[in-house]
Amino acid sequence: MKLYFIILAIVLTLMASKVLVEDIMMVDDAIDIQIELKRFCDKNNRYPTKLEFENLRPWLRDKRGREWYYWVKDNYRSATFQYPMSFPLPFAPGRAKVSEFIPVIYANAVNNPCLLK
Repeated sequence: MKLYFIILAIVLTLMASKVLVEDIMMVDDAIDIQIELKRFCDKNNRYPTKLEFENLRPWLRDKRGREWYYWVKDNYRSATFQYPMSFPLPFAPGRAKVSEFIPVIYANAVNNPCLLK
């Protein structure tokens, strides 16, 4: 019985480690998107349209990018992007919240990324 709990603990640790690594990679992608949005805003003096946002990174159009959301106001002066997370990491850009989109547990939303330094 003791061996069973040891094996279970190892398996759960490996699963949590995998999810944590995926979250760290997601944070890296979010930082890249934030930098790209800042460059776009500096160049065009507005936020991108939904299609232009998807063109910032090609993977935003495929399966990996399906859980990323982008909202822009009609005047293109304000925007928000949201990306999925499994754990609420303190170093991730944006504000963590419980996601309303199942199966994502947490989501981080970055409001007006062009105004951030």
